[in-house]
Amino acid sequence: MNPTTKLCLLLGLFQLTFAAAEKPAQATDRFVVVTDSHGVGHFGEELALWLRKRAQTKFEFFASGASAPLQWTNGAFTTPCGFEDKSKIATPLPRQCNKLHTPSLKYLWQQEPAPTEDERRISIIALGTNFSMSPAWRAGHVLETQKLVEDAMAHSERCLWVGPPSMTRKPGFDPPAVAYKIKIIEEAIELAAKKTGKPACQFIDSRPLSHYPKHGDGIHLHWAGQKDPGALKASGEWADGVAAQADCLLALPATTRAKPEANSCQ
Repeated sequence: MNPTTKLCLLLGLFQLTFAAAEKPAQATDRFVVVTDSHGVGHFGEELALWLRKRAQTKFEFFASGASAPLQWTNGAFTTPCGFEDKSKIATPLPRQCNKLHTPSLKYLWQQEPAPTEDERRISIIALGTNFSMSPAWRAGHVLETQKLVEDAMAHSERCLWVGPPSMTRKPGFDPPAVAYKIKIIEEAIELAAKKTGKPACQFIDSRPLSHYPKHGDGIHLHWAGQKDPGALKASGEWADGVAAQADCLLALPATTRAKPEANSCQ
């Protein structure tokens, strides 16, 4: 092999090695967002608007009233008040309740196009309000939540769980009840991370990001079609806070730590 040929081969090898080390720039963030009835109202509208405004973002957004994690894994629930939105359709305003079959999170991801090398897949799960307060149901709720987190881990590189907001209705939706429900979520996230060894679903605590308005049913900061300025303001501020936390977390490397202190954005 003459010196010129050898030099060309070495240069070619260097170029191949450099190209392999330098991954292509990320082109798209693809989200699947699932929520309970909070997502039917203004909170959901504002989250979808945030996704529409993000650069290079595609999304599927599905809200299912009265749902908990179980309903997003078994594919057997029809909600009396649901709403679907996605980036490939025109902005659907105002939102209205519709009777809809609730698909599993796994199914929603399977309906998305095949992933590409320059795409990041992100699951956002905003559930927990509809857990039962009965101690007899707690272990089941943990297992159902763990299963949903594992489904998210299997189908997306990143997972964010948005906890229930500040609510006021007694019993079951006041601050102690919300704290009880958040413990279920945190336990399930930690179990899923330990079982899979994958980056943990990062938890966004909605309580410091939300303030219950003067008027309401004690659960929903805003209900679809409600015109009260206080409800619109409160639900919009909650959505803005969640979106800011999500953008902050997604700008950081994924972590295998499941504990809340891993969320350095809060």
